[in-house]
Amino acid sequence: MTVRTKSAAGSKRADGQPRQKGRPKSTAARIGSDKVVDTARELLRKPRPLQLSRTEVAKAAGVDEKLVRYYFENYEDLLDQVTDGSIVELDEVMTAASRPQKKAALVMRERIKALTGFLAENPAFFKLLVDRVYSATGSAAQARLEALNKRAYERHLGTIQAGRAGGEFRDDFDPRLLYIAIVGMAEFFTTGRPVVEFIFGESADKVRPRYEKFLFDLLMRGIGKE
Repeated sequence: MTVRTKSAAGSKRADGQPRQKGRPKSTAARIGSDKVVDTARELLRKPRPLQLSRTEVAKAAGVDEKLVRYYFENYEDLLDQVTDGSIVELDEVMTAASRPQKKAALVMRERIKALTGFLAENPAFFKLLVDRVYSATGSAAQARLEALNKRAYERHLGTIQAGRAGGEFRDDFDPRLLYIAIVGMAEFFTTGRPVVEFIFGESADKVRPRYEKFLFDLLMRGIGKE
């Protein structure tokens, strides 16, 4: 799923005049630009530098490079939309993982697995966040920061409250600190992949299920009631 911004729609030329001659129909433009964004996201799922060339994206998408230039004012615009689409997908993944269960601890386990898995399958996502959200300024970056964390923290807090109400979780820890800790531990498994593979001597993909279980056990010992 992708999120389109005004710049991607290409409603006006650089001189402010509406594009008429040769402009694709709105439906075709939406499908075409979405295809380019989705292709760029797929390319960035592979461990690699964040930079992609328009030629590379166009070739992988099976479209003319001129269309990539038409849909996106520049490469930064494309990265913004890749980031937006990834944030939407993560929100959907974490919503599904946060469905209520008999025990809040089971929800916490699913949330840990979902977050660690998503970051591992999208290795460029954290780099995008650093570049397009955390290190950026302005209203667009602030909107992305809120889109990334507002609902995510509300789901996290809901799980904590359910666990406390059910007598599963302690009352003497700060849910905000736990939220930050979970994000950090899940993120480092991907950004620190070379460290993981050096320490274990095997693929991080094989280690991940053990890491997810370890994180869950570790957190439950810290927040759970004996």
